[in-house]
Amino acid sequence: MRILFIALLFGYGLSLDLAAQIRAVPSAPSLSERGELVAMVPAYAPGKTYRFVSHNVVRMQLPAQGIREAVVEQQIRLDASPRPDGRAGVALKCRIERLKADFRTGEDQVVYDSFNEQDRSSTLGQHFRDALNRWITLTMSPGLKILSSSAGGRTGSGTKLPGVPQFGIEEMEKLVAEIPQGLPDGRVYPGSSWTVNGERELDGLGSVNFDIKYHYTGDTVYDGHACHEVQVQGKLGGDALIADNVGALSGGRMFFEGTSLSGRLLFDPAEGTVRLREQSLSMLMELPARDGAEPFQIPVQQEASIRLLHVVPTS
Repeated sequence: MRILFIALLFGYGLSLDLAAQIRAVPSAPSLSERGELVAMVPAYAPGKTYRFVSHNVVRMQLPAQGIREAVVEQQIRLDASPRPDGRAGVALKCRIERLKADFRTGEDQVVYDSFNEQDRSSTLGQHFRDALNRWITLTMSPGLKILSSSAGGRTGSGTKLPGVPQFGIEEMEKLVAEIPQGLPDGRVYPGSSWTVNGERELDGLGSVNFDIKYHYTGDTVYDGHACHEVQVQGKLGGDALIADNVGALSGGRMFFEGTSLSGRLLFDPAEGTVRLREQSLSMLMELPARDGAEPFQIPVQQEASIRLLHVVPTS
């Protein structure tokens, strides 16, 4: 299962500091006749609570071992308030309200739901307990760049399972950073495109190269809300170290080759935030074989989404 969790962490690790590398692709003059200029400026309003649900699925086919799958769903709560220093921007207090996990290896399955009392008392529940007992407060710039963070709550109450992610405050920070990523810098017409490219370090694993194109297609209605729709296409590639506790594979390297990345994001101008992000990724993960044999390749599929549940006054 360790390799499956590495792939799952790989999916989470694509989400930091991409916006600074946006490169605009000018629209043709004729595109200005297709609609009005719009701005997609994200902002959290002090005094309001934002709830999002993130859903992440990773599937892979290991040689002679069948399909392995990890499904993780988190509901997070973001309470917005003025920054304590009085400067422009916002402070966000973030916590996980619900965590669901479903790990499958062949015929074996482990399921966890933090709303289930029996699951909370299990070994896996104790492992995830810290994630539900802690929160993080983020100081954000007016452009929603994370300037600083501080954590609170109880810690050290859970039994750690080696190799199993905890999906705690670090993942919450990544998720908050990911929500506005890829939005255009300035106003755009329907038909406008822009790109994000560069290299991203994966915590403790290696780096990944990315080249992602965003295309504003126009307006749509999602779940009764008028939104600006942006289509996403891209490529990924890179390599990563294998941890020292993976038996015969320890100390080797994994090579990721992105075969396709596609998705969309829907920006809700009334709420000033992304209402939906969807992404599908198919790639080959090349692993070193034992005893000097030729490396073998594993097909990996990832499906990820972030969905806004609602925006309500903070209570």
